[in-house]
Amino acid sequence: MFVPKNSVEITGDVRYYQTTGKRGFCPNRGSSLFDDPAVENPEELLSGMLGICAGSLDDLSQYKTEIDILLAGRLRGNVIL
Repeated sequence: MFVPKNSVEITGDVRYYQTTGKRGFCPNRGSSLFDDPAVENPEELLSGMLGICAGSLDDLSQYKTEIDILLAGRLRGNVIL
């Protein structure tokens, strides 16, 4: 799911992998936590957004799907804000 970067506070230990943007991982288990696509062009869809891995959230029921990307490969409960 994607949320505005300025609405998220990241605390605790995170390991980063630098790509075009950067990806955050749990340093203990290696689980993906988030993806910062580093798109800052206001014309781009993901500009200023941070991708949170839905599997890292405790309760998906509080989120409402607004946009679904990759419809052919959609997982149930996949939420994108």
